[in-house]
Amino acid sequence: MNAAPAKWHSSVTRYQWLVLVVASLGWAFDAFEGQLYTVTRDDLLQELLGPSRQGELGRWKDYFNGIFLLGSTLGGWIFASLADKQHRTLMQIGGDEDSGGCEGDIMAAHTSP
Repeated sequence: MNAAPAKWHSSVTRYQWLVLVVASLGWAFDAFEGQLYTVTRDDLLQELLGPSRQGELGRWKDYFNGIFLLGSTLGGWIFASLADKQHRTLMQIGGDEDSGGCEGDIMAAHTSP
């Protein structure tokens, strides 16, 4: 009788599980931030534009979404590339503050002991 094959997760260490959980939480908080932004964006724009410019609301929503996504993308790229050259923990803290999110956390999993 042959022994049962090892489960896929049998070689994953406790530290690797921790990194996975932390990276997942970072991703979840970034998604929450994006949803919170979307919920508050309409009220913000209505107040900023005033009643005379409500016809422009759709265009400004698109601008705000583009800026938000561009900022998140650039933040992830910048802090990930800096993490390759500088101390990874400092870049993760800065990247999370800049909505870079879990990109730095996931990269850390590949280079940590």
